[in-house]
Amino acid sequence: MVHTNEQVAILQDVSRLRDHLGVIAGAGCGKSTMARMACNQVKSQKRLPLYLAFNRSAADEFKMRGNIDSLTHHSFSRQLLKRREKFQTINFYTTRDVREILKVDYQISQDVLKTLHEFFYSAELEPTIEMVPPMFRISSEEYRQMARRMVLRYTKDFWQKCKKDRVYSHDGYIKVLQTDHPDLLNLDYDLIAIDEYQDTNPAFAEILNRHPQQKLCIGDPMQSIYQWRGAIDAFDDFSGKRRDLSISFRFPDEIANIANFIISQRNSDFRLKGLDSNATMTKQTAYLHRSNIGCLLRAKELLDRGEDFVLQSGVSDEEKGIMSDMRCLATKHPEWVKTHHCMGMSSYEDIKELISLEDSGYGEWSCRERLIGKLGGMNVFQQELKTLEAVSKRNANNPHAAVVITAHKAKGLEYPRIVVGSDFLGKFKVPLEDMGTHGSFAIPKGKLEEQNLLYVAVTRARKVVNLQEVKPLFPNFDEEVGTLN
Repeated sequence: MVHTNEQVAILQDVSRLRDHLGVIAGAGCGKSTMARMACNQVKSQKRLPLYLAFNRSAADEFKMRGNIDSLTHHSFSRQLLKRREKFQTINFYTTRDVREILKVDYQISQDVLKTLHEFFYSAELEPTIEMVPPMFRISSEEYRQMARRMVLRYTKDFWQKCKKDRVYSHDGYIKVLQTDHPDLLNLDYDLIAIDEYQDTNPAFAEILNRHPQQKLCIGDPMQSIYQWRGAIDAFDDFSGKRRDLSISFRFPDEIANIANFIISQRNSDFRLKGLDSNATMTKQTAYLHRSNIGCLLRAKELLDRGEDFVLQSGVSDEEKGIMSDMRCLATKHPEWVKTHHCMGMSSYEDIKELISLEDSGYGEWSCRERLIGKLGGMNVFQQELKTLEAVSKRNANNPHAAVVITAHKAKGLEYPRIVVGSDFLGKFKVPLEDMGTHGSFAIPKGKLEEQNLLYVAVTRARKVVNLQEVKPLFPNFDEEVGTLN
């Protein structure tokens, strides 16, 4: 195998046994391949490498391909903590657990779990008031702050009870390892290679930073899309040597240029370079959307056109609950409302007010209302949802069926041709006072995570990216970039 100059430089750094390495690897640039090569280099020097993956499937695949010890962040932490404690693990704590222990109502138990969630992913040693939800449902500022202090106290009490009983959720035992056992290290390995380093949360980053052995941290800051579950871009605080992997083996330069346009909106010198491939591919299309609602709108459109599709991102139970509550409000039964999203609303006019505040036809409430309309209205939309899911299931093994998927779910996947869905636009709305001559949408106006999701979407393509529905974000590009052989 012929290595690129960038790969050779990284392997040389690993072999010198000194520096921690932070490798910025763009989409399709072979992050896992680079990690495998580095681990094999270490093995050839009679040293032991460990590969840490973000999820179980990636860890298993890496181990199968290279016969190298491979663990997830959770399994690494669990094995290490077992050297010091005996404990029971559960998937997650529930509102029922909180209610039984603290004797509080459902709403307070939800607030406690949200606070605990923020605490687990942080580097803090105990929950703080900043982690408690803002509780805007309480109109008085004075009473709101009193309630938040009460929830903080409840959260600390609940966590102490869990620690006393040694019953930990998967995120819980990582937190215990970080806060209670700062001296507990795994020194069995000479190199720790961490994939998807950009999605490391502060608690696990602190555990890693304690380990003195050489570390190879590989990731793509532009694919940091899990801030909502506590991830940080750990490269921001990385103090070791930096290297780049900038040659993408996934797509040609035409698509790399689209990705580089998004990157250029940031203070970054990193740029991707694409490689042309002569491989003949199927003409399968993947529709990438920002939201599950956007996926369902697309599936309905394909169904009406008589086109086959597989819906990889359906409607969650939470979304079904919200739309069901919208029906309750539309039929003048606010007493039937169940979700906290609609709790306290007295009529459908409250939904209309939320829609008006979105200032865009691509907001969450606008899309929900439009989806219900597309599915035939309030009386039949629930049955139509079941129809979409049934049609998708029938096409599960059809290689020619279009794929409908969110950008979140598509991370790590690739397709011959992708269409970027219009629901991305609503995340990049330019305020009226700032519009000037730049139009109504612009990439810099989106939050960092939204820019990253857009980057993830366009870089799923191997041959063709269709930008027609998000053209205002890419004024200097054709509506369709690239060709299928």
